[in-house]
Amino acid sequence: MNAQHNGAWWALGGLGLLVLVDSGRRGSGNVRFSSVEDLERTNRGNGGRFFEPSVMQAFSSQIETQILPGNYFVTSERFPRVEGAAFPRRYTLRRATNNGAIQTIGGYQAFDSVQDALAAIPQPFGQDLP
Repeated sequence: MNAQHNGAWWALGGLGLLVLVDSGRRGSGNVRFSSVEDLERTNRGNGGRFFEPSVMQAFSSQIETQILPGNYFVTSERFPRVEGAAFPRRYTLRRATNNGAIQTIGGYQAFDSVQDALAAIPQPFGQDLP
């Protein structure tokens, strides 16, 4: 087991698990997921269905970014064609909670682009983005 004393990260090597702890000004002590895969495992382990292939397929959903500071990430969805009409792919800002539940921030399909969704991440997290 590796651990950094100031709470920045914990690595439980024997379990094959890496958990990052956000030690920032806001949300101190909150779990920070190191990857979409880690978030997916936590979500499923707690009974969530967000990442199930059938759910992702039903909404034509794609994960557009990695897990960002504050556990934010962006998805995109596209409604299927209806009577020949094609719908554009739209973007949704998401945030993961400590137990892997997924919250929608700013509304489902509220953004025209990944960049627009990223711009909606509240400070101080948005200022840390590349």
